[in-house]
Amino acid sequence: MPAPAARALAAAAGLAGACAPAPEAPELAPPRPDAEVALALPGVVAGQLQPTHTCHGEGRSPALSWEARSPDASSAAWLLELRGADGVGRVHWMAWNPEGPEVPEGLHPAASPPVQSWQDAGGFGYLPPCPGPGEVLEGRVILWALSRHLSVPPTASRDEVMTEIAARSQGRAELAFSVGAPREDTP
Repeated sequence: MPAPAARALAAAAGLAGACAPAPEAPELAPPRPDAEVALALPGVVAGQLQPTHTCHGEGRSPALSWEARSPDASSAAWLLELRGADGVGRVHWMAWNPEGPEVPEGLHPAASPPVQSWQDAGGFGYLPPCPGPGEVLEGRVILWALSRHLSVPPTASRDEVMTEIAARSQGRAELAFSVGAPREDTP
């Protein structure tokens, strides 16, 4: 969907602030001891998001997988945000209700499940990071293990989504990474 059409749809859906900086992820009650959550992103190697997941590569959403020790955890939600030099966090991907504990690389924005929401640039689905020459962005993926699927639509406000996450969270995992523009070869 072209950016102007996506912004118009967001405005019509009451998401006029969808391009605002990401709010801090809410601090949730500490998970129960049996609800530890492990998160894996094969596209993050040695703390670096691989170029295939950026605008300098194929721009594909990264694969992710998780495991929650809680028997009550039957779903998940995640958020991928990046912070630039200005220190402001911007959501590049928010999704929930996957079919299972593994999400493949390269999801189409209209793929469902999982439900993929608006990102801060006004588009839908995964927004690949696009650092400029010499720029390094700091990012993180937060994944919440949930007691059941969220009942909010993709056009829900971030506050509505986060409220449901807080009510159903069985624990959370976070993975930090950095991403920079590829280095140009020098003669």
